[in-house]
Amino acid sequence: MKIAFSMANMLGGGAERVVSELVNSFVEQGHDVSIIVVKASECVYPLKAQVKLVDLSAKDKGILSRICALRQCIKKNRYDVVISFLTSTNIETLLAMVGLGIPTVISERNNPYILPEGKIYRFLRSVTYPLAKGYVFQTPDAQAFFSKRIQKKSVVIMNPIKSQLPAVYSGEREKRVVNVGRLVPQKNHRMFIDAFCEFSKSHPDYIAEIYGEGPLDKELLDYIRSSGMETKVFLRGFCKDVLSEIASAAMFIMSSDYEGMSNALIEAVGMGIPCISTDHPIGGARLTIQDGVSGFLVPVGDTYKLTEKMSNIADDPELASKFSKQGVSLRNKLSIQEIAKSWIEYIEKVRKGNKS
Repeated sequence: MKIAFSMANMLGGGAERVVSELVNSFVEQGHDVSIIVVKASECVYPLKAQVKLVDLSAKDKGILSRICALRQCIKKNRYDVVISFLTSTNIETLLAMVGLGIPTVISERNNPYILPEGKIYRFLRSVTYPLAKGYVFQTPDAQAFFSKRIQKKSVVIMNPIKSQLPAVYSGEREKRVVNVGRLVPQKNHRMFIDAFCEFSKSHPDYIAEIYGEGPLDKELLDYIRSSGMETKVFLRGFCKDVLSEIASAAMFIMSSDYEGMSNALIEAVGMGIPCISTDHPIGGARLTIQDGVSGFLVPVGDTYKLTEKMSNIADDPELASKFSKQGVSLRNKLSIQEIAKSWIEYIEKVRKGNKS
């Protein structure tokens, strides 16, 4: 098949990482695969030589220019299917595809109940999404947001675990509690800091580390200082090989108010790090962690419960070991081979339906 992915850019982010994994797997299977980027030419993820990166960023002078450039590119290359990720790009791609007769598959990658925030984009989503031939959601909860018509034509496919995931750490785990995520309100890092402050009173030999960049950097640093935790809680910033950095940690915490499906969480679970996550919408954590079996789920915003579960893991080595062993099984369930297979099967189904 001749497959094109339509993306704003490949400069980082969970959706972009998933696309890089999928295209590399697709070309291994013999498919002709392109990534069309409309806003930036660089790609921070490793791509196999067979993957074509089509750069339309020089033509980006606004939404209309992007739609026109994308339409011309797709019309010229006559792909068998075009796949788009993320709401704004989905809207633009669907408008670009009108009348071309090429099936379009769009994928939601966050919480559609909350995003997009703007009324205009929410209206455009309602108008354009019915134009797609197929829909891929990360969770059943995200799928349920949309109309019955869309649901009937859609499929739920979870994110793949990174193909080059570090080996499971075998030594005694270091007394580090880690969190990985952009420094934005959605991630609710304050909840994590508050819970660790309370946890630290009974476990003074632990430190907390937050990996990631974002607009709340200074605000969170001030909050750590005002909490008197500057020698206990550290903002580590961006780390290129963050998985290797956190592999030996005692536990991984996700404190988000909402998520699509967190790559950081599924990778931490798959690496055997004992994990605690908020049971956030849109249900990704629930699909990743079986509460009490492969980790803990806590209510969104419940600092007390998060502190309690951190202590449970720290005080019970057998429980921590159980979570680690159970979590590793996620490597097979969400291997790129399995996830790419599900994608190709669904794409073939969409193409068949388009011809009938």
